[in-house]
Amino acid sequence: MTTERTRYRLGVDVGGTHTDLVLLDTTTGELSVEKVASTPKNPALGVLEGVGRFIAKGIPPSQIGFFAHGTTITTNALLEMRGAKVGLLITQGYRAVQEIQNQARDGNLFDYFYSKPAAIAPQHLTKEIPERCDYAGRVLRPLDKDAVRRAARELKDAGVESIAVCYLFSFMNPAHEQDTRALIQEECPAVHVSLSSEVLPRIREWPRLSTTLLNAYLEPVMVHYIGHLSRGLDAAGLRTQQRFLMQSNGGVMPFSAAIAGGRTVHTLFSGPAAGAQASAAAARSLGSTAAASSMSGRRAPAPIPVRPAMDAAGCGRRSPTPISCAAISTRTISSAARRSLASRRRAQRSRRTSAIPCRWT
Repeated sequence: MTTERTRYRLGVDVGGTHTDLVLLDTTTGELSVEKVASTPKNPALGVLEGVGRFIAKGIPPSQIGFFAHGTTITTNALLEMRGAKVGLLITQGYRAVQEIQNQARDGNLFDYFYSKPAAIAPQHLTKEIPERCDYAGRVLRPLDKDAVRRAARELKDAGVESIAVCYLFSFMNPAHEQDTRALIQEECPAVHVSLSSEVLPRIREWPRLSTTLLNAYLEPVMVHYIGHLSRGLDAAGLRTQQRFLMQSNGGVMPFSAAIAGGRTVHTLFSGPAAGAQASAAAARSLGSTAAASSMSGRRAPAPIPVRPAMDAAGCGRRSPTPISCAAISTRTISSAARRSLASRRRAQRSRRTSAIPCRWT
């Protein structure tokens, strides 16, 4: 049953050019729309301006009981390679995992000018930690806590903002990674920590490491944004705790989960997933089983496929870093591909027209 306190539901999408806000009155079914210019330096300002416009029209902020947000904050940060400076703690003897990866090389094998992209956590910011668990999670070598503290201090002195922790078989026994996070927070509480046992608790070293590295790279960007947005919503009088971010899989996560850490990588395709979900909902309302959506914008042509095991090749400096997380299956068509498709269709229509016999009367 709808109460007056939760009469409205607000949906927000931040694009490269505009920020769109849609307010649903659950009592009357009426939709109200606001479109404001995006503020790339701090996207939260555009959202808060749109919320302020609704309040200026007489919408009591206390009656907005639900806030959902689709965003390309992390997408754009990866495309532009403007994430955090990342350090890595890894099991002793395995520092080369990021260099060897899966032995597959991105691009043309016969390209003599191929240049391997820079690692997210270069070797001088990678520290080996004496510890070891076996395949069943049994501890073979206890965690060297002094080594963790020493590594944390060295990375802090090097200006690292975020640390990824990836120990062998931690998905079977996360205790060493959890102890490592506690030690890092004691030594440098301002540094973000991403644990592979939380980001991607599954077998295969390189996908687990690469996904954890990307989470560490993007987490400070997302946490800063969500923190600023939450404070702005509180100041505007929007007190609801139902504040959600769209995930790449089309579901949502609460703001608190994004701030707590370990989930940032799941928002990498938040914006496209929100568009796909909206298209599917529109199709269902029309009784259709198929729909196509067009999401345009300043960065729309970037040809990034979204799959259950996504690949960030093509992002920014062509970082060949696989991203393993659940995602809606979508395909992005570039501007050149759209023009080529339109040209082929025109040619097909022309051939069909020329094949029709003409009768003179």
